[in-house]
Amino acid sequence: MLFLSAANEEADKLRGFQVGGMDFITKPFHVEEVLARVNTHIQLARSRRDIADKNRALEALTAELRSQNEALTSALAQIKVLKEFLPICSGCKKIRDDQGEWQDVDTYLSTHSDITFTHGLCPGCFKLYYPDYTYPSGKS
Repeated sequence: MLFLSAANEEADKLRGFQVGGMDFITKPFHVEEVLARVNTHIQLARSRRDIADKNRALEALTAELRSQNEALTSALAQIKVLKEFLPICSGCKKIRDDQGEWQDVDTYLSTHSDITFTHGLCPGCFKLYYPDYTYPSGKS
């Protein structure tokens, strides 16, 4: 709000600002000055509106990024990673756990990762365990 007044006392100006005025011009005034101040206040109002719009957009983006961050953090927490060396028996292929116990590969990996196993036989094992049968794919 721009005040245009004949009152020129400091107390009058302060009272104008206290009731919401943003600028004060005393009479007599120059039209060019009034127009310049009006244009300045229009630009300030546009700038405030633009800043408010940008703040809303940033808040929406921040909320989206927080949501994505939470999803990624949750996904990361669900991932179990095997680290360092994995002691495996050269003969039976069992894996030694941190307590020194030997476990089957599928048991160990199921416990320490999100892996789910399906079981089958490779052609060599099929021939070894079932020599009288033909491997299902027709290959021996």
